[in-house]
Amino acid sequence: MKKYLSSPRRAIMTVAVLATAMTLSACSTTTDEPTGGGDEAISVAFVSPQKAGDSGPIDDMIAALDRLEADYDVTTKYVELSDPSTYEATLRNLAQAGTDYIVTAFGGMRQPIQTIAPEFTDTNFVLIFGDKFEPELPNARSVAYDVYQAMYVSGITAANATTSGKIGWIGGAPEPALNANYHAFAEGAMSVNPDISVIGAFVGSFDDAAKGRDVAASMIAEGVDVIQTDAAAASLGVVNAAETAGILVIADSSGEVAAQYPSTIIGTTFLKFGDSLYQQISEALDSSFESGFTTSGLADGIVGLNLSDAFLNGDSPKAETIKGIVGQLDQVIEDVSSGAVTVNFDPSGI
Repeated sequence: MKKYLSSPRRAIMTVAVLATAMTLSACSTTTDEPTGGGDEAISVAFVSPQKAGDSGPIDDMIAALDRLEADYDVTTKYVELSDPSTYEATLRNLAQAGTDYIVTAFGGMRQPIQTIAPEFTDTNFVLIFGDKFEPELPNARSVAYDVYQAMYVSGITAANATTSGKIGWIGGAPEPALNANYHAFAEGAMSVNPDISVIGAFVGSFDDAAKGRDVAASMIAEGVDVIQTDAAAASLGVVNAAETAGILVIADSSGEVAAQYPSTIIGTTFLKFGDSLYQQISEALDSSFESGFTTSGLADGIVGLNLSDAFLNGDSPKAETIKGIVGQLDQVIEDVSSGAVTVNFDPSGI
């Protein structure tokens, strides 16, 4: 079990509540009927630009496909890509095959959708964790997440957990959203201790755990004793390095991973990729597909910070310290959600 940090007025979100909360902030077109005709099952494909087996975003979205198949009369397909040069061809092949909904993720897939979607107006495209399409597309929508708000809360946690006064943040690869996550993490930490040292670095990959371990080892050698990961599957290497060195991690991996490292992982910053994918498609199947752009943050419960029960109830000397700030973290989440506290979005390089 994981401890969900939330304001007293918010319960843990169900899919139904998420569907209400994540309304489109900009909408260009509505398709009144789901695509797919006759008695043929509607088809949904998830195209991943990252490897499965990350115990995080990709695995979460694959699981959402299984949920859709179980809850709706749809067929699903998972396609994993490793070469960006194949992105457009893969989307085109799926659309030519008559796929009704093509879901993909992350910024590298934005331009391929921008190119392919106008050619296949009977296929609807959903980009998870993406920017707005410009120009807008009548058969595509993108979903963005204010993960940086959760990173601000994580920074406060890390600042309370450090003994050395040096904390670190390790991301997958430079991009505006991850840059903003680092800056928000540092902002949160410095709200606790203005003199704290916050070191940021990129692995250069979202799936190379060995490189993640090397980057973490270098950071640990500089005296860092708490690290926030933001590198998907590469984060597992960071966790391994931290466990070996006896330091602490706030991970971007799943709660299951946190339970495996009860003395190392304080908790996890989360983005419920699977719930979001499920919500996007189930809403279209239940009513209609809406193109446009939507964002979600702490207030929606799609992003946030979970403290690990395994850590809180374990033998780490910092467990009591973290227990002691639970109320403070709840208040921070409440203040950010209400707008009483504004977390800066700074996409500049680190």
